[in-house]
Order: sequence, then structure tokens, then C-alpha cells
Amino acid sequence: MMKFSFGLITTLVSIALCGVVHAAPAPLCDRTSGLCARDVADSMIGEDLVTRDPTSKNVVAAQKAQGQRAKATADKKTANAKTLQKAANSVKTKVNAFRHQAKKGIATPGQVNAQSDKIRAAEKSRVAAQARMDKKTAKTQHWAAQKKTAEQKKATKAAAATRRQERKKTGAPRPANKAKPAKNVKPTKEQKADVKNRFKDARQKFKETEGMPTRGQTLTVGAHSTKGRAVRQAVFNSYLHGPSPIGRNPDNRQPARQAIPPEDGKNFKEYPVINKSPNGWTGSGDVDALRAVTYEQGGKKRAAVIGHDPSRGGDHSDHYVATREVEGFDMEDFE
Repeated sequence: MMKFSFGLITTLVSIALCGVVHAAPAPLCDRTSGLCARDVADSMIGEDLVTRDPTSKNVVAAQKAQGQRAKATADKKTANAKTLQKAANSVKTKVNAFRHQAKKGIATPGQVNAQSDKIRAAEKSRVAAQARMDKKTAKTQHWAAQKKTAEQKKATKAAAATRRQERKKTGAPRPANKAKPAKNVKPTKEQKADVKNRFKDARQKFKETEGMPTRGQTLTVGAHSTKGRAVRQAVFNSYLHGPSPIGRNPDNRQPARQAIPPEDGKNFKEYPVINKSPNGWTGSGDVDALRAVTYEQGGKKRAAVIGHDPSRGGDHSDHYVATREVEGFDMEDFE
């Protein structure tokens, strides 16, 4: 027999009555038109973060490294899946050949199935290993072809000698003596601690934020949609880069400020939502149409999703709150 608390029943009734819910409480928006925000000049933008804020530079580098690992894992998984898909006929042929021979023997169906699974797994492993070997061989051949021939090496030495003679005549310094910008400078212990604290503070603010969608929810504004996972990443990034907004364009660094009409003095921060990205927007590259916004209301941190919707008319800089799909649930989960 199922047992329900009063709070649970209230929650289920609320979900049943609302087929679509807004991404934030009603006071966030203009109740009459649904208008949520309008672009304004951001007064919080400082100087170039690359030269003036090494902590932000290190934070972006750490975040990109995390994303690259996740992307490499995903790419490897995708490549293996494509390889096995191409070799599906080879795997099937070997398994069917074994089954055909097994039918002539005295093996039971269970033994045949077990051995078939082993053959199938072995063939998949062989195909994947062969694909890796072929890729490695192709790379080796590629770099071997890039090596200079004896004649090219002689020409390179002759050109270097000519440049030395020219420098002696003009008195120009050697390239090795010219001042070069530092590359691959390892951060100090203090800088590493700053990066760690920045991530720690962002995680804490993220945990305290209300109105966050679940990872699988779909949020939509006009013709644009995104998943909750991308929104959650954008909210985290907004907190992570809040102390020093990032971006190549000094006039459009993120997180940026937005104004809530009709109270233009009441601002909140927005951050680009990037679909299917392991670490979201990190200061470069194209951005999608939707933005995750963070703001405070009633002393609590809240999050929402906004975006442009030209179909509603109005100003080109107007933003509207996204609607969410209510996730399905099974009553057996509450038994």
C-alpha cells in the first residue's frame, strides 16, 4: 500500500495542474507581455583579463583542460561505435558461422549462446584494436612524409648561413637574444590555491541556487531550445567567472548584466548556454541564442533561462523567459 505525506501530495497536484512551468518566479518578468530583460551597458567590465587577472586566466585554462578530457573520452567512444558499426557484418558472420557448426554437434542452446557472446566480444575487440593500429600507422606515415630530404636540409642550412651574414652586416641581434613572451609558465602554489578557491566558491553558490532545471529537462524560447544540463553548466560558469568576466570582445564579456523592465536599475547576470559542450562557453567561440541568468530575490539565489523571440515583435534586444517541459514520473517510484 502506498503512503504519501501531505507535502508530496501537494507537489504531485501542482505538477499535474501545470503542464508547462516558467523558469523563474513571476516577479522576474513583466506579467503583461512576458518580457523578461533588455540588454544594457555593462559597467562591471574591467581591463583585459589576460594581462590584468592571472587568476581568471588560470581558471579558464583549468576548465578547458577538464573539458578536453571529457571531449576526448566522448570522441573515442563515438569513434569506436562507428568502427564497430562498420564491422557489424564481420561480427555477425563469425557468430553465425559458429552457430551453424554448433547445430551439428551436441552443445546445448545455452552453451551455444554463451560461446556466441564470447566470439562476438572477441571480434569487436579485434576490430577496435585493428582500427587503432591502422590509425597509428597512418600517423607514422604522415610524419615520415613530412621529414626533410638531404637536399632540403642543405637548403635550410644555407638559408640560415645567409641570414647570419645579413645580421653581421646590419648589426641586428640573433633571434635567440630577442625578448620573447613567456610560454607555458606553471602557476605558483598561491595561484593554484586561488583557482581552487574560485571553483569552490562557484560550487557553493551553485548548490544554494533555486529554480535550477534537472539535467534532462528541455527549455524553450521561441524556436530555440536546450537541455537542463547545458543550463546548469552555464549557471556554474556564471558564478565561476563572475569576479572577472571573460571574453575576447571587451564590450561583450560574460557574465554580463541585464535590466529587468520596468525597473532598469535592478540588474542580474546572464551567461551563454552552449548545447552539447563538456564545459560550456569559456571565452571564445560562437554562442547560442539562450542565456542562463542568476539573480537574488528575497535573499535567495535564483536561476532562470531567457532568450530572444522575434516572433513576439518588440525590441530586438528583448528577452523572454523559457518554458520547461515537465518530466514524467512513475507512481511506483513513490511506493
